[in-house]
Amino acid sequence: MTISIGLNLIYGVMKIVNYAQGEFFMIGMYVAYWLFYLFGINPFLSIPIAVTVLFLLGTTLFNYICYPILRKPYETQIMTFVGLIYILQNLALILWTADYKTVNIPELSYPMVIGNIYIPQGRLIILTIAILVSIFIYILLTRSNIGLFIRASSQNPQGAEIVGVNTKKVRALSMGIGIALAGLGGCIVLPIYYCYPYVGIRMGIMAFIIITLGGLGSFYGAIIGSLVIGLVESVVGSIYSSEFAITIALLVYVIILILRPQGLLGTKAR
Repeated sequence: MTISIGLNLIYGVMKIVNYAQGEFFMIGMYVAYWLFYLFGINPFLSIPIAVTVLFLLGTTLFNYICYPILRKPYETQIMTFVGLIYILQNLALILWTADYKTVNIPELSYPMVIGNIYIPQGRLIILTIAILVSIFIYILLTRSNIGLFIRASSQNPQGAEIVGVNTKKVRALSMGIGIALAGLGGCIVLPIYYCYPYVGIRMGIMAFIIITLGGLGSFYGAIIGSLVIGLVESVVGSIYSSEFAITIALLVYVIILILRPQGLLGTKAR
């Protein structure tokens, strides 16, 4: 959910798709892993550090890579981010090898019983954090001056500049927040998933599927898209297999886009 919201925020403000969003998810996982391995810091407690590191990476990425290509053809933007994917993947291979890494926190596997339902504590904590972060981002975007500047820069950049909004800084901030959200997602998922240099591929693809399903640029669409894909995978996966669940989830995605190409909450292009 957090990686999708971050991807949608970046698109909403700059109208570019960060195809390397999954790789920043991967970096967030590695930050949490090494903090746990070297200092024994629980991945959930390392969230502030991971978010700070990824936010700085995001603002740097905007200033030196995204800003120069904002007005370039769409093909240039695609190839730039595809190149960034390979750079980050190979950098991870050089620094940390291709070995699978994970953390062992036995307490997180203990089940929490709700009626007749058994939910591992780790997954419940992840869900709680994702919901709280989503609420925080919603409040930030709708109830703060920063959110006002972000929405103005998204809806009418020229008008925002006329009334004194520094759209370059707002875009840098949006990129930083969007990538920080991807890193946060990697940080909280680490206790139940393994980390390796190519883990971002699947996560990035699923994030893109979710935001296109919900509607590009729609905050609520990212949340609804996450719930639709998550529910389909969970229900089908509990009956059959995880591979079949992904197939059915993608089939639902294709059917919805055939019926409504702009996504569930998206608007038609004019």
